[in-house]
Amino acid sequence: MKTKLWLVPVFALTLAAAIGAFFLAEMVVPADMQEPPSRAEFRQSLSMGASADMPMVESCPGPTIYDTTGQLRDQAWLAATYGAVSWQCAEVHPAADYVFRLTELRASCGPAVIIAGVKDENGGPLSDRAVIRYWPGAPALPYYDPPASRYRDQGVVGWTNADGVVGYGLGTGDYYDPANSTGVTEIWVADYDGPSDLVTGLGMLMATDHCTLFPTWHRIPKEDAEPETPTPGPIEGNEGLYRIDELYIRLSTPEPGP
Repeated sequence: MKTKLWLVPVFALTLAAAIGAFFLAEMVVPADMQEPPSRAEFRQSLSMGASADMPMVESCPGPTIYDTTGQLRDQAWLAATYGAVSWQCAEVHPAADYVFRLTELRASCGPAVIIAGVKDENGGPLSDRAVIRYWPGAPALPYYDPPASRYRDQGVVGWTNADGVVGYGLGTGDYYDPANSTGVTEIWVADYDGPSDLVTGLGMLMATDHCTLFPTWHRIPKEDAEPETPTPGPIEGNEGLYRIDELYIRLSTPEPGP
């Protein structure tokens, strides 16, 4: 039987095309050439997503600290009053234009809630931003990609409202004595605009009216390493923070166990 010679080059071309397609499919696009995911994709990734941890450094200038009257306080007062509250500063990510800096810790007594705030570089509220609260025994977090920070593999995700805040209800397991223990809550922003500082050691002071600390982050452009120090003083309309029914706050976590 005679071989159909015209089939040889056709077969060779087909094989070459298949091999080329295979290697093309295996190529990894460099991170700086990839388009950043949309906020909708990030929301989906927090439900389904992928994985990677962000690098971080061990120290940073730290937030501005206020007592319940709005008076400016220092870190010595913070340690004496609330114990071993600490923070970690996120490294700037090469693919991100911003970093979320922890800029404020404000003491609060009243409802058993921690209210976390996220603001832009001009001090305006940032809505629809993911804020993660961790405590021992929290449920597993879905995986998601950088540059959003991931300090823990456990936690609950809350989304800031139109005022740029989200609330987390606290339970009996959040009480602690600052003389010999530390609050169990850790909080950070998880956002594709850039990595976030982490605050740790939050909780409610034993034998108080749910006294705790409210953290706030500012989204800072990379070239601005440190935000301007805010003017000391009480939050405008601070009394409203104690009327939870008038705030659009999602208490997005169950009470931790004792």
